[in-house]
Amino acid sequence: MEVKNKLSQILMYPLMGDSSGDIELEIQMYIEKYRACFFLLSTLNLNNPADIKNAISKINKKYPDNDYIFAIHAGGGTQMPVNKNITHIPSNMTVGLSENPQNAYKIAKIMAEELKSLGINMVISDFLNINMNNHNMFVGTSSFNDTIGENSEYIANFIKAFKDTGVILCGMNFPGIGSLEEFSNIQFNTVHRGFESMFEDEILSFKKAFQENIPVIEVSDVYYFKESKTVKEPACFSEEIIDLLRNTLEYKGIVMSSSLYRKEFSGIKPSHSVINAYKAGCNLIIMPGGLRENIEAYNGLYMEIKKGNIKEKSLQKLDSFNTLSENISANKKTLYNIKKQNREIVQSIMKECIKYFKGKDFVHKIKDVKDILVIAPDYKAIYGEEGVNYFHRSVKYFKRKSELIEYSLSPDNNEIEIIKEKATQYEAVILYSINAHYDEGRENLGIAVTRANENTIVIGLDSPYEFRLYEDCPCYIALCSYLEQNVQDFCEEFFK
Repeated sequence: MEVKNKLSQILMYPLMGDSSGDIELEIQMYIEKYRACFFLLSTLNLNNPADIKNAISKINKKYPDNDYIFAIHAGGGTQMPVNKNITHIPSNMTVGLSENPQNAYKIAKIMAEELKSLGINMVISDFLNINMNNHNMFVGTSSFNDTIGENSEYIANFIKAFKDTGVILCGMNFPGIGSLEEFSNIQFNTVHRGFESMFEDEILSFKKAFQENIPVIEVSDVYYFKESKTVKEPACFSEEIIDLLRNTLEYKGIVMSSSLYRKEFSGIKPSHSVINAYKAGCNLIIMPGGLRENIEAYNGLYMEIKKGNIKEKSLQKLDSFNTLSENISANKKTLYNIKKQNREIVQSIMKECIKYFKGKDFVHKIKDVKDILVIAPDYKAIYGEEGVNYFHRSVKYFKRKSELIEYSLSPDNNEIEIIKEKATQYEAVILYSINAHYDEGRENLGIAVTRANENTIVIGLDSPYEFRLYEDCPCYIALCSYLEQNVQDFCEEFFK
């Protein structure tokens, strides 16, 4: 195969334009200059369904004889990339609390159907994670649960939904990042555990995905330990890791690289990132990002192949684009026609997902309280925009007489004392807590409020691992979601 045609089959181009018009011009340039057929959408520039659909439709009309794969990173909860005019699905951890693996199928089908209606035909998702560390913010609520083996049916149902919908699914972060102790954006991350031990937990999730014939696996950008030594390069540059994936675990699908080039990482040029991933055995490679970096990377890889400096491995000869195209079905529903039905499905799921870690009977007591205080995180601190604090608004819709206090994401002692004093003046308190175990100020605030008012209900908005902090609280409920629609669904169930 001619080198240019070969590269068109294995390179995925991130789209970095600032508006839909710029995106279309960017796509056209990649198509006409590099015969590109894989594109990765970024919601930094396209987060409105209409913009996404218009941009993709225009490209398909301009090049009617060609087929393209438009990919996007997506997951449940706040990982859902499109945040306007689309169904807000709960996080994977929320779904895991329902103890009903069929719900994984339902939310995956909603995600796949609605993104497909916009023209997106590939989703890259980190649903295979198992959280091995309660303080691992990077994995967080993308994990269905943290119990070995219990996530297998959720994984199977999640994959099946994408197959049934005709959308390509990629599972992220092989061989696993659940035990990361911390995450850095400015340097490479390392999993500090023996690599062999991962066969007992994290790799089991990937093996389940292989059994379900997941079409694409992304190899992570993390360093791993093996026999007390660190693998010498990030996983997606490592022939050793990819050999494990291909030969030991016998995965026959498409192996995709992480996007490795970052300006903050010294020593890795754009061309080095794609050349190293190619040499390691990846047969789908995410390009570095910006136009200049992509051109440099393409030219570097092109010349290495042309000169014969890189030898292809047998499975690297897979025609990635045509192989994956077989997983795409042309039939798609319109977003308008499926949103109402999907909304009702999510409401039903949320009722199953409300998890009382303690104090279920206490809920009846607080339903009759007239004078209630809502303590919630500062809306602007979370979203960086103007708006009404919907945590309070959702309660107030049912409890007409309720007041609101917002707290900062790192409250100091003075702020805590003011809120604590206010809490003593009300019959009952609802405290929306967001990962109090990650911040000392939030931890101290939560403890102070629950001790100041014995009628306090704590609602965990993200991970439930903060539960251990609230020994003096009569009721702790893990919601594991702070999407507005999910909070509204919860309050309807809670106060009706």
